[in-house]
Amino acid sequence: MLRLDTATMEFSVTPLPPCLKLNAWLSGSFAVGETKDSTPCIARDTGFGSVDVFMRRVYDNGTEDWVKNGCVSCTEEGALRETMDVLAIKDGFVYLASSEMVLSLCLETMELEKLFPRAFGGHFYPYFMPWPPSGGFRNSRQDDDPTNA
Repeated sequence: MLRLDTATMEFSVTPLPPCLKLNAWLSGSFAVGETKDSTPCIARDTGFGSVDVFMRRVYDNGTEDWVKNGCVSCTEEGALRETMDVLAIKDGFVYLASSEMVLSLCLETMELEKLFPRAFGGHFYPYFMPWPPSGGFRNSRQDDDPTNA
């Protein structure tokens, strides 16, 4: 995996976890992202009704390694009983999709939450918008009101 450190603008190569290197064609979908504190992480569908989460750990001696942080079953309590598409990891959440539902997995609590039903087919990728929106948005009614100074 090729990483870019945006602070130094330097590239580095980070090996994938062994389970992804050895069985890349069998591993199912996976995504690379970061937690809220910018720790690199990988989430992957195991193909057996669960999602594995790996975090990048830096040890005291300066070496780095991928450590399995948890495994969440997608077959409990009404969650879906099928393979999941791991769509993205953003700000400490893993976004997943099945043929019926879009879900999020909080990396802090490892809780799976249903977001909304998926009533469409084809490819799906989440779009993240900054909120509140920035830019020249103004309320024209307030601007036209002479009492609003």
